Amino acid sequence: MDKLKKIVFQYKYEFLLILISLIFIKSLSYLLQLDIQSIIYLDSGSYYESAENVYYYYRGHNLRPMVLALIHGIPFLFTNSAMEVYASTYYINLFCWIGSTLIIYKIAQHYISDKKAFFLSILNLIIIGNVISVFHMLSENIFIFFIVLSFYFYHLFRIKSKTLYLALFLSVVVISMLIRPGAKFFALFILLFFIKDIIKYYKTKSFYLLYFSFFLVFIQCAGIKYQFGNFTISYIDSVTYYNYLGSKAMCYKNDVEYSQFNNQRGKYLFSLGYEESKVEVFNDMKNQLKGNKINLLKAYSDDLYENSTTGNIILNDVVNIKSTSYFESIKSSLYNFTIYSNVFLTITGILLSLFTLLLLYKDKFVVIISAFISYTFLTSGVSCGQGDRFHIVFFPFILLLLAINIQYFRSKKRSKLFV
Repeated sequence: MDKLKKIVFQYKYEFLLILISLIFIKSLSYLLQLDIQSIIYLDSGSYYESAENVYYYYRGHNLRPMVLALIHGIPFLFTNSAMEVYASTYYINLFCWIGSTLIIYKIAQHYISDKKAFFLSILNLIIIGNVISVFHMLSENIFIFFIVLSFYFYHLFRIKSKTLYLALFLSVVVISMLIRPGAKFFALFILLFFIKDIIKYYKTKSFYLLYFSFFLVFIQCAGIKYQFGNFTISYIDSVTYYNYLGSKAMCYKNDVEYSQFNNQRGKYLFSLGYEESKVEVFNDMKNQLKGNKINLLKAYSDDLYENSTTGNIILNDVVNIKSTSYFESIKSSLYNFTIYSNVFLTITGILLSLFTLLLLYKDKFVVIISAFISYTFLTSGVSCGQGDRFHIVFFPFILLLLAINIQYFRSKKRSKLFV
């Protein structure tokens, strides 16, 4: 009993974070009836299909990579019911959402006191979009967990100087491409940024983890090549550009209103074979960069603005199934909150990452956090019509930069603490 009390006291803030997180999400679920909503988004449908492909047909999916499919499909080990698989995604997302919060706390502990790190981590709860997405088969919380986990491994490498942690950091970043293919250029940046370390330690046994992650990426690309014709992680980047950014740019050129749901270009692209569609997208991008670059830039800027100033679409779609009197007012207030928080956190994230980078440009940890925030923000301009969905991915990382800045400005031994 004494040993149990000692453990509870030692990890009191971790237990409190788990408890507060569970109370918060249960309260939100009760107020907004999140656990009885029957909304299944188009993206969720493709995630389900990819998981089904892996577990039942042992094949890949043209849009969704295999690691995410393996994670989403875990419920297939216990049930054949589609609705149960969708419902069970809640527990996977919940684990990742709470896990991310705990990891943020553990990293923040290094820079500020346990108490301050605890309250800073609680701020992760105000990112309503991430909380709401726990109830849906989407990629946000899983992807955030993998990136936060990878940063934690690098944090441990800095403290303990064990190559195992560096190998884990690099491996998880590479594997994150197989959760969100859009992360591939960030992963490439990380590999190039740490190329000296990779060359230095490439013979160590722990680096077989990195080689295994490369192998998984190769398997993914080779599988797509075998099934669909192109050696690529996914076709999602081509589809996203063509249907969103490219289509909006052409609408500006032709002076017509862009419609996400009545997109003739999208219908045309899906009428082509996979290899043909890849060629079509490449030619379209090349032609627009040559002859429509102004409208392309205008569409990109408009996408960035929209993604930075809109609220959470999932929250906007929930309905009052139980006909409770307070539902609409709470829904409206929270939706408006997601709009204001999106604007505030987007501006804060970009400015804080640039400020911290200028202040501590020699700190590699600051560089990778700032790079992730900037990269996620800039790549969000390729798509639109998704509310705050793209930007909520980098919001939790703002908390890490806050912890670093608090420590920097309060420390009297800055030069010794930032190596």
